[in-house]
Amino acid sequence: MPTAKNTDKFGVEFSCDWETLVSAPKTLTEYTISDGVKTIQLSAFKDCTTLVHVNIPASVRIIRAAAFAGCGSLVSIDIPDGVTSIGAWAFKMCASLTSIKIPKGISKIEERTFRECKSLSSACIPHGVKSIGKWAFAHCDSLTDVHIPDGVLNIGNRAFTGCLSLVTLHLPDSVAKIGRSGFAQCSSLVSVRLPLGLQKIGTDVFAGCDSIKLCELGEATSFRKSAFPSDCRFLTPIKARRIRAQQIAGSRAADGVDPVG
Repeated sequence: MPTAKNTDKFGVEFSCDWETLVSAPKTLTEYTISDGVKTIQLSAFKDCTTLVHVNIPASVRIIRAAAFAGCGSLVSIDIPDGVTSIGAWAFKMCASLTSIKIPKGISKIEERTFRECKSLSSACIPHGVKSIGKWAFAHCDSLTDVHIPDGVLNIGNRAFTGCLSLVTLHLPDSVAKIGRSGFAQCSSLVSVRLPLGLQKIGTDVFAGCDSIKLCELGEATSFRKSAFPSDCRFLTPIKARRIRAQQIAGSRAADGVDPVG
């Protein structure tokens, strides 16, 4: 870890070349990081509980682990597209953060990155992300909408556990593995479509998701039914396609259009 050599007028400490922000005082409420900074160091803003907003310049490439963890008043933060690495725990327990746009250069969402961001209602995961780490979005109570793009291969243990407001879930066909309790205790979740390419599904993936009534299966999905609520109805891909065709035909008929076939 670089030793702080320089301090600005706000008491924020930097490395001797001003390229690494090392630490910030706990009393900050707003702060604009100066252009030229490339790295936000480990725990740099950790537990700055009065911090409401931070401006991050386009020069930043790396946000290290726990950099903003525990910033309970942080409402918004714009992460520039040039950032290629966000460390584990980076935004853990940022309880006031309402939305986040993850940069396009990120290939992995590390473990616990957004855990317990209680106000986070939406998260845009970019194409290019291959893996979502364990506990990454766990206990994001307000999360209603999360778009998992095609290309994601692995969803870690408890990645979305306890997301109480999540209602629907569409997983891309690229997902090959969902870890243990990946979506457990998502009590508002009503329907799930499992990926066609899913090869391994952990135990208790949907444990406590008592509102799930329908699961559309992938082509070659192997799993224990104990991973789902006991009254969940399972549809094979063929049956699901047939039902969708019937729904479309019924909709056309209701609109005065003759159904095809």
